[in-house]
Amino acid sequence: MSEREVTGQLGIPLRVGLGAVFVLAFLFVVFGGWMWHSSMEESHRGLARDMAMAHGQRMGLRVQEAMGAAYMLASLLPQENWEIANFDAIGAELLYLFPMVSSVQLAPKGVVSQIYPLRGNEAAIGHDLLKDKDRSQEAFRALSRQKLILAGPFNLIQGGTGLAGRFPVFRNDGGRKQEFWGFTIALIRIEGLLAVAGFSEFSRLGYRYTLCREMEGGECRLFAPIQGNRLEKPVTIPIEVPSGRWQLSVAPVNGWDPPWYGWPLLALAVLVATLAASASYLLVSRLRRI
Repeated sequence: MSEREVTGQLGIPLRVGLGAVFVLAFLFVVFGGWMWHSSMEESHRGLARDMAMAHGQRMGLRVQEAMGAAYMLASLLPQENWEIANFDAIGAELLYLFPMVSSVQLAPKGVVSQIYPLRGNEAAIGHDLLKDKDRSQEAFRALSRQKLILAGPFNLIQGGTGLAGRFPVFRNDGGRKQEFWGFTIALIRIEGLLAVAGFSEFSRLGYRYTLCREMEGGECRLFAPIQGNRLEKPVTIPIEVPSGRWQLSVAPVNGWDPPWYGWPLLALAVLVATLAASASYLLVSRLRRI
């Protein structure tokens, strides 16, 4: 039976029919693979979002808890002379109660004068927060709002990267207008915060993350990790911290696409389409012998 005879029986040219079978089989495999990939990605993103939420909430809670050290230190200032004679003993107790805090500080009139522990933090003694152009904006914001402001993350004078909860302390002078005494400060090191919040879990499970701080102008300033490539279509969740908000973004190291997506899927589609067209041709060939 010739191709013309087959065309007469089936109503369509043989080559057109085989081409249609090839195209339909190809599209079926590609569309099916795309649907499966979309479903898998949605599930994958949901798992990543849940993990980011858990770690982000843990981080936010640890920061909130650590700020209690600054509040408690302010409450311990004696109103007679506004000096803490046994500062080291009190500092040691505060670090025991708030293990997330790496040091507590007193800054009368904005100048850091006492730190516990002093060892390793000597370079910060005498630091004037109100005159430091890199730190004064947040210090004055704490003054104007008369509440604790979480400053940073920033590079610490004593080395490393950290956050500083600065609580402005005011005193009444004979019933007149309140007078600014200074700041009580609780310092958190970023490295310790990431460890306590379990962020090493991300790399262990094949994810990368970035942390950024939302700025007043709408910018989100990256602070962890300091270096790294941009994430591909990350899931992003907010982290509420005192007087601000951070954003945690998470994405797989190798992207959301499984290994079989892309060229392997197209190759499979071509193979299946070829087999379907070949099977159709064999079926037509059998018709010749009938």
